[in-house]
Amino acid sequence: MKAPPGFHLAAFCAITQFSVIVPSGAQPSPIQPVSVPLNFALIATVQQPDAASGSTGNTVRHSTKATKVTSQSLRSLIQSASGTNSGSGASLALIAGTIVIQDKEGNPTDVSGFLSMDLTSGTRVNTGQDNSATGAFNDTFVTDVVVNFDDGNGNTFTLNGLARIISTSTATTDATGNPLTPSQTYSLSFTGAGSGTVGGVDAVFSGTISGRGSSKNH
Repeated sequence: MKAPPGFHLAAFCAITQFSVIVPSGAQPSPIQPVSVPLNFALIATVQQPDAASGSTGNTVRHSTKATKVTSQSLRSLIQSASGTNSGSGASLALIAGTIVIQDKEGNPTDVSGFLSMDLTSGTRVNTGQDNSATGAFNDTFVTDVVVNFDDGNGNTFTLNGLARIISTSTATTDATGNPLTPSQTYSLSFTGAGSGTVGGVDAVFSGTISGRGSSKNH
């Protein structure tokens, strides 16, 4: 039976059971959630204080300042706000629909109270193919996404945009019906824009978020 639209996207966002098409008789073990390291490459354009000039101060200059927002800067803000420290080598990652800080050993800390990405509520379209005989699939989804950040210290943003998600899986069974150990790969690319604050000052944001991860049964 062919998986319904959104099936593999749901598997990417919240893997709670084996997320590929399992042919009758094949009994692979549950797949582990895929960890997708996230690379934030955003620009915050921050409003600057007005500056008066001229002998009577009748000329007022308005200006903005561009500030980079990266995975590292977001991780630092979150750790400062939460009083935690995951050490060197830590990274932001998406696991089962939840953004975490993952230390260099792979141990995750849920930070969805500060930073979240809603991949499932928006309208989505998809292309690709699923093989009901082998369980293999290769699908591409495009969906509208909302990304929210708030560290509670005046640094916030809400981004809206489109995400492209590519999900693939090798076969779960061979030509004779014997179970195989499949591997799955997911990649994410998001482009968006929105508004927020930097240190309590109004700002607009734009940029990209990207990531790629894979997992295998065991």
